[in-house]
Amino acid sequence: MSSTNIWLFIFLLIVDKNFGEFIHPGLLHTNTDLQRMKDMVAAKKQPWYEAFQSFSADYHSQLNYTIRGPNSVVTREAYFPRINNGTYNLGHDSVAALQLALMYSITGNESYAALSTKILEGWANTLTIINGKLNGIFKLNSCLRFCFQAQMHN
Repeated sequence: MSSTNIWLFIFLLIVDKNFGEFIHPGLLHTNTDLQRMKDMVAAKKQPWYEAFQSFSADYHSQLNYTIRGPNSVVTREAYFPRINNGTYNLGHDSVAALQLALMYSITGNESYAALSTKILEGWANTLTIINGKLNGIFKLNSCLRFCFQAQMHN
């Protein structure tokens, strides 16, 4: 499935066929899930609080996360040096965008939302080609992480 088809599929999942009011699909986490996470962390209830401590310590969840991209091309073609082919940057940035959005949802700290959005917008405004022998799961996972991030800001 091409990346264009993936985006079309996701678009069709979240848009009402009559183009009425946006209906939150809860692609990865529903609003109820996010509220439960927030409540359990605020109450320091175990095992949620301990899991949150580990999650928040991950460098992808930090406000000092260093954005690796964006790249205009992400490929695994032989003529691109492995270190500059964009896969590393896309993989890490998509994880960070999602984790920072979750941090915002749980803590309410808008700085997490701002950094998450900066990552998403950077890639959205720069990436033009995903090709080569990239594993389909890698492409799908990276794109879906960006979609999950975006849907949490609605």
